[in-house]
Amino acid sequence: MIKYTQRIAINIIFLFLATTPLVAENIFRLGDDLKSTRLSTWMQYYEDPQGNLNLSDVLTEPITMQFRNLSNETKSFGYSRSTFWLKMKVHNFTNHAISWLLEEEYPLIDFIDIYIMDSGGTTHYAGGDKYPFAKRQVESRSFVFPVESPPGDSDIFIRVNSTGSLVLNLSAWSPTEFYKKTNNEMMWLWIYYGIMIALIFYNVVIFFSFKDWAYLYLVGFIFGISMYSMNQNGLAFQHLWPESIAWAHYSNPFFIFFSGAFGLLFTRSFLNLKKILPFANKIFIVYLVCTLPLIIAVFFMDYFLITQVSVIYVLIIMTIFIATGFIAALKRRREAYFYMGSWIIFLLGALIYAARAFGLTTITTLTNWTYQIGSSLLVLLLSLGIAEKINIYRREREKAQKDLKESEEKYRILIENAHDGIMLIVDEKPIYANNKMIEMTGKNERDFYTTKLDDFFPDTPTGREMVMKQYNNRHSEKAASSQYEAQMFTADKKIIDVIISAALTSIKGQKASIAIITNISELKLAENTIRSQYDEIQNQCAALEELNTELSETHDELINATDKINQEKEHLSATLRSIGDAVISCDRDGMVILLNKVAESLTGWSQQEAVSMHISDVINLKDQRAKELFFSNIEFIREIGNLDTIGMPFAMISRDGTECIVEINCAPILLEHDVMAGMVLAIRDITEKSKLEKEIMRISKMESLSILAGGIAHDFNNLLTGIIGNISIAKTMSAESRELLELLDKSEQAGKRAVNLTRQLLTFSKGGEPIKHTVSIGDLIQDSVDFILAGSSISCTITIDSDIWPVEIDIDQISQVFSNMIINAMQAMTEGGIITISAGNIHSIPANLPIPDGQYVKITISDNGCGIPSENIGKIFDPYFTTKKSGSGLGLASSYSIIKRHGGYIDVKSQPGSGTSFSIYLTKSIGKIQQQADSDQEPEMHEGRILIMDDEDYILEVADKMFRHLGYSVVKSRDGSQAVRLYRENLERGARFDLVIIDLTIPGGMGGAQTIKELISIDPDVKAVVSSGYSDDKVMANYRNYGFKGILVKPYQLQDIDRMLKSVS
Repeated sequence: MIKYTQRIAINIIFLFLATTPLVAENIFRLGDDLKSTRLSTWMQYYEDPQGNLNLSDVLTEPITMQFRNLSNETKSFGYSRSTFWLKMKVHNFTNHAISWLLEEEYPLIDFIDIYIMDSGGTTHYAGGDKYPFAKRQVESRSFVFPVESPPGDSDIFIRVNSTGSLVLNLSAWSPTEFYKKTNNEMMWLWIYYGIMIALIFYNVVIFFSFKDWAYLYLVGFIFGISMYSMNQNGLAFQHLWPESIAWAHYSNPFFIFFSGAFGLLFTRSFLNLKKILPFANKIFIVYLVCTLPLIIAVFFMDYFLITQVSVIYVLIIMTIFIATGFIAALKRRREAYFYMGSWIIFLLGALIYAARAFGLTTITTLTNWTYQIGSSLLVLLLSLGIAEKINIYRREREKAQKDLKESEEKYRILIENAHDGIMLIVDEKPIYANNKMIEMTGKNERDFYTTKLDDFFPDTPTGREMVMKQYNNRHSEKAASSQYEAQMFTADKKIIDVIISAALTSIKGQKASIAIITNISELKLAENTIRSQYDEIQNQCAALEELNTELSETHDELINATDKINQEKEHLSATLRSIGDAVISCDRDGMVILLNKVAESLTGWSQQEAVSMHISDVINLKDQRAKELFFSNIEFIREIGNLDTIGMPFAMISRDGTECIVEINCAPILLEHDVMAGMVLAIRDITEKSKLEKEIMRISKMESLSILAGGIAHDFNNLLTGIIGNISIAKTMSAESRELLELLDKSEQAGKRAVNLTRQLLTFSKGGEPIKHTVSIGDLIQDSVDFILAGSSISCTITIDSDIWPVEIDIDQISQVFSNMIINAMQAMTEGGIITISAGNIHSIPANLPIPDGQYVKITISDNGCGIPSENIGKIFDPYFTTKKSGSGLGLASSYSIIKRHGGYIDVKSQPGSGTSFSIYLTKSIGKIQQQADSDQEPEMHEGRILIMDDEDYILEVADKMFRHLGYSVVKSRDGSQAVRLYRENLERGARFDLVIIDLTIPGGMGGAQTIKELISIDPDVKAVVSSGYSDDKVMANYRNYGFKGILVKPYQLQDIDRMLKSVS
């Protein structure tokens, strides 16, 4: 069993090894069982761009190594000017020669050369459509070459070149199978062409039947695509022009353009584009004009280019046809459905053909026959469309015949039932008359038709003579009236008046007259009556015309009055829309008639809701006395109608509960004799104005007090300078007496408390301008809390943003604000509590705050104390307003003034019993944070010469002592002029002052600002310090801008002087 299994395995391996090299070496195994096969599997190809290689060149090793396998069963190289070489190795594994046929199925190749190399030598066949058909080795529409393969190996080389699309579809056939295949193909091809010929004759017959050029154009189109098809499959070259090589070359693109031209003509006519799609019709004409030069260009243009142009032409024209059919189908044209469907099918075939021509797809049985399939379905569907159109014509004709029959019946009924007599006359005898005509004559029908024309009319001027004259003139084509009055007989020979309307016609080629005769006897009788009444009517018309004139004038006046009313109404409406005040109109009973948009917004009631409401329900005044004033009764409303209440504020509550302050002015609507019809109320919202006025009053009060406070603070600071300065000197001299030193410390502390009070007073004066430094607000808040709450039972929670912005402030003044706020919070929480302080950045200011929008640092200080009563909330920033027994009333007032001078704002919110929250807004600074000096320390000793200028002797005296104590020699001056003179004299002697201390304000003399200018003009390098306890301008805050090197704020002590000296040294 094992040996048997091994033997099977060895046989399988041997069979695999025996067959694999044949495939790898691309060898075509030829045997007696050959029927048909594609040769691409065993083919290799090489592209020769120049086309100058021959067989011996191709057999050299460098070229042989460059051959590549064909990738598909059928290879399409598209449009190429290159020459292509193909080779294939054939192995006849029988012991005898085998005859077979080599076929290239594509019949439009210019040159194809076959080289068969075997043991007997080399056999060469030349073919292509550049040779007459008679020179082909096998009579076939495709290129067929007989091959005799001896036993063993042989090589086949194929050289192809073409200026058109190059498609290689090589097959090997046994002769029997080839002719069987050929017969089968020819059967289907002739069926196809039989269909085309039948459709040509079919449409020719229709053309001669209907004289519609669309069918003749379709004949041309069918002929063109049929001839193009015969070119494509080689039948045209085989049967129609086998010896005409040039025409065979040109006919392919020629019939493409030929078919396109007739397709354009057919579409224009078949779809009636001139009527239903005029724009598309113009496009078709342009494309048709472009097609004609292309037909001519076929015979002169390079074939390589014209064939590619023809393929692109087909794709474009197919797109145009389908788009046109689609648009026509949208217009409900039944024939367009057949048209669009046929071109879609044909376009698919054309796309596959174009893809094959450009080498974008492989060649298969489907791609080979796609043109015949698509074109036959195209023509078939178009023929069905034509048949449908014929059916439409037939149905329309049947409908027309039916309509004509119905029309004839209607006319017969109309004539038979006409109130006028109608008669048809031939050779002066009636041949037809309606019942009314026979009735008018009073004859029976037999007597009527035997009576001659002139016997119907009497011998009167408007009788027989005139009628016969008109009749004869009409038949002689002379001038004749188409309508005239005449007279005719009745049966009893009574003459009646008639109107004859006559016209010439033709019956079976014979002249005839048709006459319509109207009996107007009664009209004649009525005419006299009408004429008699006419004069009377004329008189009445004259009277009516006068009345009409008056009515017209009255009508014009009414129109003008209406126009004026409409204009006034429009003007009033536009005025009400444009004014900014609320306007409400009501009747004499106080019921609302009209509200403008502003009134709707202010009251909260819309026009529809407020109509028929009482005015007192719409305008809800908060104050009861105000309600009684305006709404007690309608008569009183009339009395106040002329009362000007502008400037008198009223509190009004809108529908949604919003309270606002308004001014109300009212006026009555009076008719004639001062009869009151209602009234109009104009309401102005002055809420913001009221707030602004209160703010202005507060600022005015602050500025008035600041003048007084500034004067007091200035004098007080000068006095404190003498007191505190002397105390600081005395402390240095009393180091050995502890009791005396304690007394001096207490005196100094009392002086410092006086300084704090002075600073609060300075806040209201113009001399309180802040001396700003860029700092971080967090440390200042912490220092203020630690200082104020030291030893207190009140706890404090502080939250500072980590990225808090710096601010530019006067440290002492802002510290004073924080201290005042914290102290107020402590005093509000008598039983203890928590103060909450937070600081953070805000990027936008709330809209209700009266400061510019921008980036601010917001500090909020809140307590949970007793809160502020609502009646006091508007007074807390007023100077000297306090509810505390020991309060000065300056804390919040000075804080308000400090924050205002810093460009900020203080906002307060309070709920009695729940606590108060103050929000401080300070502008963000873009500068860098400045480091502050260390705490007070013992003054150091200095040396040098100092010039001191001040108008107070006691200040000069104490300053002299303090500077001498620090090691300086001092020269004193009482005003600026003296100081300038002393500085100049000492400078000229070479005894220059090391420092000049200048008082800013000298009553009645040269002050600090003017003095520094003079000193700088003498010595640009002068070192001067400004000193003041009050400033009337901004010199203290911006001292460097005026030329000073430092400042010394009154009152000062030795430590202050020491820090100043260090800052300017």
